[in-house]
Amino acid sequence: MMASKTCEVCSAASYKYKCAKCLVKYCSVVCYNHHKASECKVSEKLSEDEKTEVLPKTYFFQTEDTVPLDKLSLLAESPDLREILKDSDLRHMITVIDSSQRPSEAIQQAMQYPIFVKFVDECLRVVEP
Repeated sequence: MMASKTCEVCSAASYKYKCAKCLVKYCSVVCYNHHKASECKVSEKLSEDEKTEVLPKTYFFQTEDTVPLDKLSLLAESPDLREILKDSDLRHMITVIDSSQRPSEAIQQAMQYPIFVKFVDECLRVVEP
């Protein structure tokens, strides 16, 4: 089954972005603003228990490289990773990778930049100490 590439807000265009809070796919700033104002399912005021319910409890497709969800959640708690993510160029690279039609190629390109390598190394340090 092929995943839909349609904007989940307007249903008129292909999506390019995903809401960071609830992962709804949208195509433009106009759709994002509409979604944020009226539809976003995740409130910033949720308790920790409620936030946990939004996260997946299991993976649909696991491989030998799949990181267990409990270890993956440690990424959010890493002060070093938070510091690295303050870099706007890095955040842009991650956004490009996330919206890429060919994420593997986008990752290979990003690996040419020291800040992305530092990000990857820190992620691995947290999940594979």
